[in-house]
Amino acid sequence: MMLAVILVTPRPAWAHSTLRSSDPADGSTLSAPPTRISLVFGAAVWADYATVAVTRAGGGQIPADPPQVTDTTLSVAVRDVTPGDYHVAWRVVSADGHPINGEFSFAVAAPPATVATTAAPEPAVPPGGTTAPDTATTTPPRPTDPAPTPPATSEPAEGGGNGWIIGVIIAGLAVVGGAVLLIRRNRE
Repeated sequence: MMLAVILVTPRPAWAHSTLRSSDPADGSTLSAPPTRISLVFGAAVWADYATVAVTRAGGGQIPADPPQVTDTTLSVAVRDVTPGDYHVAWRVVSADGHPINGEFSFAVAAPPATVATTAAPEPAVPPGGTTAPDTATTTPPRPTDPAPTPPATSEPAEGGGNGWIIGVIIAGLAVVGGAVLLIRRNRE
């Protein structure tokens, strides 16, 4: 009879804890570096025996704070996570005393490339306080626009003007024309 009582009496179920999820998730690619790695288990785990190691692809462990356990969640704060591939290895002791371990990977994407734009330099201001006209921004006249005419002035141009040159040319032509007429008359 005693054996029947022992076999029928319910006993507490001590099951091994299993990893339910992680943040970042296994195989995920993040757009920004994480500041914390979190592991959620199916049952409580011992904080005293928990370890989490995060390494860069190609080696080198990144700095991390000691693991913290709250209920079934183990988390660790991480620093100096840059774009690239990462591997997380963890080991915990479940509430029933059995050690369990596992690993997963994630990636951090590089930020999108930005196109550098260069602003046009500001024109230098001479000591007088005015700037030279900007010839690069002036629009040349269109072919259909009439050419601008200079304003009429009543003052003679500097150097006496060009009127005397025209007078000399006309007088020279008159002399040549008269000489040609005189030579023709003499031949007749």
